[in-house]
Amino acid sequence: MSPHLRPAIGKLTTVEDRPQRTRYYRTGWQDDSYTSFLMPNMDDTTLISVPRQIAYTAPNPQADIELGLISLTHLVDAMPATLTAPVIGGLFMPPMLRPASLGNERSGVHP
Repeated sequence: MSPHLRPAIGKLTTVEDRPQRTRYYRTGWQDDSYTSFLMPNMDDTTLISVPRQIAYTAPNPQADIELGLISLTHLVDAMPATLTAPVIGGLFMPPMLRPASLGNERSGVHP
């Protein structure tokens, strides 16, 4: 019945009450302007269907960004930089490849 459900809902609800969602089957940059990175739970109008193994979601919009940066600083300073720098690099490298024009290249952190 799924082909008939959407048109039926459209006939029974007004245009203002119809929720509009955009579904993505991946994470990454939304477009070529690199202004929006797709992450699960990013907002209510974006639905991202990804495997359950992906362990990250977008932070709450009311989250304290400064507290997060302090936490990141403590994480980096928890051990010698020779240990924490590769970990931090591995976390932040994939989202930065496309803006650096390296979107089709492989990358990795090697000791």
